[in-house]
Amino acid sequence: MINKSGINITTDTEKIGFDDLANLYESVGYGSASSYKEDEGYRAAFFGPSSFCFFALNDDGQLVGIARVFSDNKICSWIAEVCVHPSWQGKGVGSKLVEMIIERFGHTAIYVDAFVGEESFYAKHGIKPKQKLVACSRAGKVNDVSESSPFMH
Repeated sequence: MINKSGINITTDTEKIGFDDLANLYESVGYGSASSYKEDEGYRAAFFGPSSFCFFALNDDGQLVGIARVFSDNKICSWIAEVCVHPSWQGKGVGSKLVEMIIERFGHTAIYVDAFVGEESFYAKHGIKPKQKLVACSRAGKVNDVSESSPFMH
């Protein structure tokens, strides 16, 4: 664990309660916590192969942030998300999480699909927009998305 500004960073998934993770995601607008909690297979999928997580815990051991990366650990790594509880935003937690990603995966190309307005956050850490890269995605058909999907609420 690393301590900075009243937070501890760990990669130990055993120290993280899945309910706490679901609540953190809800606090930043990533769906409904109940949708995550009701899906029995979600925890296994979340921590699946090639997934690597950094967790930020406050001094009381409460989860206040997470950074999740998908990586082949050889050529490329993709930051899936950096989430920091709103009450901890602006206190260096997100920056510390990104620093940990760079320290661990700096030997690979690091990609992120940043939301509009977040580009400068990543750029200050050396992950800069590239003019010739375009983020593309595919959303499922409306009928393909389950009503219990965390992104439907």
